[in-house]
Order: sequence, then C-alpha cells, then structure tokens
Amino acid sequence: MKKKNIELKLIEIKKNIDENCHLINEIGLLSGLSGLALFYYHYNKYFNIIDKNNDAFNCLSRSVDIINEGDFQFSYCYGVAGLGWVFEYLHRDNFFLESYGDTLLSNLDGFLKDNMDYNLDNKNIDLLHGAIGYGLFFLKRYSGTKNRKLKHRYKLYLIELIQKINLMGEFENTDIVKFKSVNPVTFKEGYNLSLAHGNSSVINFYSRLYKFRVFRSLVEDVLKQNVNFIISSYSPEANSTSLFPDLIDLNGVRNNNTRLAWCYGDLGVAISLWHASSVLKNPVLKNFSLDIFKHAAKRRVFENTYITDSGLCHGAFGVFQIFKFIYSKTNNEIFKEAADFWFKEGFERAIFDDGFAGFKTWNGAKKVWVNEISLLEGISGIGLALISLLSEEKINWDECLLIN
Repeated sequence: MKKKNIELKLIEIKKNIDENCHLINEIGLLSGLSGLALFYYHYNKYFNIIDKNNDAFNCLSRSVDIINEGDFQFSYCYGVAGLGWVFEYLHRDNFFLESYGDTLLSNLDGFLKDNMDYNLDNKNIDLLHGAIGYGLFFLKRYSGTKNRKLKHRYKLYLIELIQKINLMGEFENTDIVKFKSVNPVTFKEGYNLSLAHGNSSVINFYSRLYKFRVFRSLVEDVLKQNVNFIISSYSPEANSTSLFPDLIDLNGVRNNNTRLAWCYGDLGVAISLWHASSVLKNPVLKNFSLDIFKHAAKRRVFENTYITDSGLCHGAFGVFQIFKFIYSKTNNEIFKEAADFWFKEGFERAIFDDGFAGFKTWNGAKKVWVNEISLLEGISGIGLALISLLSEEKINWDECLLIN
C-alpha cells in the first residue's frame, strides 16, 4: 500500500478528531481525551509539525479542567488512571520538562488507591475497569518517578495489590491457579481467559512486575501457576477455529470458537504467554506461544475470525498491531505476512460515506454501526496503528494495550 495513501487517511482521521473531540467528556486512556492526546502527539511528531504539542496539550488541559470540575471517573479506560499513564508516557518521551505525575496528579493517588481497593474488595481485577488497570498506572509511576517518597508509596501500593490478587486465586492443585470473574453482560461467574478482562491480563501484568526485583518473589509462583492454567485450557479440537476458549463456566463448559482479536481469543493468550516466557526465560513456553501465533496467522475469513470492523479492540488493526509486534521480535515472515494482511483488511474497511474517515465501529450489543473516535474502538486507535506502520522511529504506544 502506498505511503501517500496512508498519510492522506491519517490527515482525514486527524480532521475528524478535530471536529468531534469537543464531544468527549471522559478523560481516560482507552475511551477518553488522554487517548486522543496520545494520537495527537504521535501524529504531530510523525509529520514533524513545528507546534506539535498544542493538540495533545489541549486534550490534557481539558482533562485537568474536568477533574477540577469534579465530574470524572478513576478507571484506566475512562478516568484518572488512564490519564496518569499518558502523562507518564509523554514525560518519558520528553513531551514535558517536568513530571506532572509528581506535581499534579500525585494528589489523587489516595483516591486512586481507594478505588483500586474497592475493586479488589469486589473481586474485580479487570484491566479496563478494575484493579489491574490501576496497577498499570501505579507501575508506570513506580518505574518513572525520581521522587523517592512517591516511589516508596507506589511500591507499597503494588505490593498490596499483588497480595490481594494472589489471595483471589483458586488452586486446582499445587501447580495451577486460576482467577474467577463476572461476565459484565450476563453477570455469570466463570474463568475468563481474555487479555481485556481475564486471566491473560493477570499473566501479562505479572510479567511486567516480574522485571522488578522488588516484586519478583511476590509474583513468580502465581505467574507460573496461572500460565499452567492457560496451558491446561488448550483444546485444539478439530471442529474449533481457536485453540483456547474465551470463557470456562463454573461447570467446566467452554466456549471454544473464539474471535480473533485483541480483546478476546488466542492472540491475547499468545502475547501474554510470550511476555511470561521472556521474563521467565522459558524457551519451551516461548515456542508454545509462537505455535499459537502461527495457528492464528492462518485464520483469515469472517467465519473463523468474526472480525467486522477496523478498530483496535475487536477489529483488524488490533490484530495487525499484535502480529506486527511478534514479527519485530522473531523476524518470522509468517507474522509479517499476517500483519500485512490485516493492515490491508483494516484499511479497506473505510467504506462508509458517513463514517469518520470512512470508518465505523460495529456495536455488537445494539447491532448497529456507530462513529467512534476513541483509542480502543475508534479512529484515534486506527490512526496510531497507521503511524506504527509508517514511522521509521520505534514507538511503543501499544504498551497501553499490553502488547509492547
């Protein structure tokens, strides 16, 4: 695909975000203004726009105004935890001369901790809306701040979070631990394997914690035992398009035909096992994760992918981003070819005359197509995926999705 065509699409995406960002009142990373700030930052950097900080800064400034007005949420997806993650990301990339996490947002740490504890008390370890999302923010702050007092604070927060998550684990035997969650749609309890909401996010988050010696002994056993639970759920049945279920209910019934996506399915399992194998230095586990990727790379049609739109969450560009990452780590042409395929698929789904830059998001619950500008489901996330392909500089914004 021609670079010029992709750049023209990016310009179109930027124009649509400019025209509609005033409608967004959430401040979070995945569904709010700070996610738009992340897009603006990389867009202006890619095109070498001289006054490159204005668009992103305006989104962040509006977010702070919303906080001052008192009508905001705290979660990673919608609220302060996600906004704080973006502040820290941009500070490390020299967007800010000082850490606003130290001077501006640290006053909200206590409220964030209280909300994290509330989610833990309700056994909600969800990445997007629950305790792990708060944990990602605190880990970002722990690894980034130079303030010794704040660093100690985040260390204590994270240790308590790990201890409480560990206590939620259910042991099948001494080698396997699994985590239960409640389906947000059906409200039924079960064992969710997904990256967005389930056991894969625990593995992925713990793999990031494992890199820090201070947390290693706290997460190591549960990390290995949760990996064993995922492996025990492997079910390469002849009539199944996927290798893993997305859900296992309390009676052991599995939903084995799962979608190909960032949010649910084999790719979230594979990327999490890859990260676990890297920190644990386990070549057998790494090869197992690569086998999952190779199987997923063969899935191309709707009947066994269920891919309808282009967005990062459950669409073509989320799949592209994951295959792009694993190709960068392995140089395996199978993954490059899969990444190229899903990039083309995502790009060519910009077919709506009334869509933002031609794109629309499929709302599966309501069975309607909608216009969306957020990072997770909308065109700002699509724009970041386009920049990922075009940029000669290595950028790792997709760390926010536990990919990088």
